[in-house]
Amino acid sequence: MKIEGSRLEAVTPETFGTRFVMGTNYPMAFRDIYRANSYHLQDPILAACRSRMIPLTWDDVAENEAIPGDREVLSLAADFGLQNGFTVPIHTPSGARVVISLSSDAPKPEFAAMVAEHQHALHVMALHFHEHMERKLAEMA
Repeated sequence: MKIEGSRLEAVTPETFGTRFVMGTNYPMAFRDIYRANSYHLQDPILAACRSRMIPLTWDDVAENEAIPGDREVLSLAADFGLQNGFTVPIHTPSGARVVISLSSDAPKPEFAAMVAEHQHALHVMALHFHEHMERKLAEMA
């Protein structure tokens, strides 16, 4: 479940100028376009995360017309090989919004099977990753 040329990245609040933090394995070329176009303001995945506490798949969002956002962001992601995704929203006591979003180019049935089997472990891993990053950022301050 690896996208060629990708690495896990923690995006700090300074990146977007808001109390928003994202950890992803998205390819750098996609991240650059995403930031340059402020897609975080229109991303339907992030819109869904604002009101959810439990993880979601990108298909959950793509198929739910009640969730606001521009579905073209998902199309652009697909152009970069980000066919499927699993996102964990985290809402911190300080009010920051955090998402850990992992993507894959695996075929949908294979991805769905992987998520079904590992979603709870991925959720816990995301929480631990966030906690680790919080400590690292505090040390750097």
